[in-house]
Amino acid sequence: MAELGQGPRPNIDDQLLREQLARILASSHFSSSRHLSDFLAYAGECALKGRTHLDQVEMASKVLGRTDFNPIEDATVRKIATHVRQRLEQYYAGDGVSDPVRVVLPVRSYVVRFERIERPAATSPTRRGPVWRYALPVGILLITAAVWLWFRPGVDVPPGRIEILSARGDIVGKLNDPPPGSIRLGPLLRQEDEVTVRLSFTPEREAQQAGILIWADNDNFVRFGRKFTGRNLLEFDLERGGVLQATPSSHTYEPNAQDGTPIWLSVRRMGTEFLAFASRDGEAWTPVGGPLHLEAKELRAGLYAFHGRRDAPAALASFDHFSVGPTFAHWTNKQGLHQLGFSFSTNCTTGEDSWMVQDGALVMSPPLGSARCAAVLWQDVAGSEWVYKTRLDFLPTAEVGAGIFIRGSKARYRLVRNELNGAAISWIEEGVDVAGERDFSGSPAIYLRLRAEQGSLRAGFSRDDNVYREFAKVALQEFGSPVQVGLGAFLNDVAPAQPYSPPQFTFFRQEMFHLSTPR
Repeated sequence: MAELGQGPRPNIDDQLLREQLARILASSHFSSSRHLSDFLAYAGECALKGRTHLDQVEMASKVLGRTDFNPIEDATVRKIATHVRQRLEQYYAGDGVSDPVRVVLPVRSYVVRFERIERPAATSPTRRGPVWRYALPVGILLITAAVWLWFRPGVDVPPGRIEILSARGDIVGKLNDPPPGSIRLGPLLRQEDEVTVRLSFTPEREAQQAGILIWADNDNFVRFGRKFTGRNLLEFDLERGGVLQATPSSHTYEPNAQDGTPIWLSVRRMGTEFLAFASRDGEAWTPVGGPLHLEAKELRAGLYAFHGRRDAPAALASFDHFSVGPTFAHWTNKQGLHQLGFSFSTNCTTGEDSWMVQDGALVMSPPLGSARCAAVLWQDVAGSEWVYKTRLDFLPTAEVGAGIFIRGSKARYRLVRNELNGAAISWIEEGVDVAGERDFSGSPAIYLRLRAEQGSLRAGFSRDDNVYREFAKVALQEFGSPVQVGLGAFLNDVAPAQPYSPPQFTFFRQEMFHLSTPR
């Protein structure tokens, strides 16, 4: 590889170099991030003009529009430069593998250099063998390409699914004979907590049943689900000390249970009190029965499916979106969220007034007249594999953005809806928009998701909470510990002068996939 010229200004036609820069800036590695593309464009233009030095203050002014930048206290420019170097390497390992000129950003420099890529002359084989000699390599190549297309990065990832086939057995009364695998248990519930799931289950024979279980043991539990008892019912009852505590309100007729449409179920715990809610779409909820009361030292979130002590045929219960965390339609104030373990932080002037639970949503509203501030409701994260999701309804402006925040002792990121030369979904590291995707037309209510798995954190978004587009990835260890996630809104450098529509979050849940069976 030969360097062109003695400095960053190459001794080659400017048009070729400008075309190379334009090709890189138009690639997916840079077009999704305004800060990275602006940084590379400015650094490249300065190189073409013969500049040999750029400092952080100039880059902050030209790229970020920051006139008060202090490089001693603020590492933003250095972080952008690091991301630019990484993206250039990724570009030349993929899209730019055949390009004639390499663009390089040297370490500890903000002026790019240009290098000619020398390629060996192609040679022709002097002797051809049988066609079959090439069939195997070509076949392997085609298979590899097909596998890559199927599992390529960024492909939408379906949500987790848990299936239980009902069988003879039950946990009602002192006789406990649940069939193997009919009960699946998740994490311990907090004093203020909520369990939600979407259930696909069509009971048609006597005692076929499936749903949510709030579990202490075989003789102490709360259950909420579909059941066939002469007709299709929603059953919300409890057992205490091996005695079923059923009331007339424990069973609610469900006229649409046999049309194949899934149903959303949710049970909210408030200390020893439990409330149940059902929904056809996961957005509009209806209270069912209750409230019920159960005291227990420890309670776990779980799922169940069986058909009692009847000789009924097996029925498949399919669960997805099994999660814990608040659906704000079932919460009326801040107190329960604090008891759930949420903490609030802000550098905005209004403090706690920046957020409220109102009209079935968590509303975040940093104040007018402020700039460069954020208000975030945080929750601790445990373990190395988890999924957090929220539903956000919000029309972004140039001044205001909102979404899921994550922070650790070493790094802070945001997965947000904001205004970035048009409505966008952005992945931002402490003010640096690392990656971005175009928002859906009209900025409808959207689902945001952070997924930690196998040491990596992936950021994605969806229109329907089923099919997600994952467009950013970072090593989980980059955050350090402890790790917190939260819902937040932020104001940009320009303070909003006019009232804006505040971001509204419908829920904030942690999905569960690793379940166990009771002993």
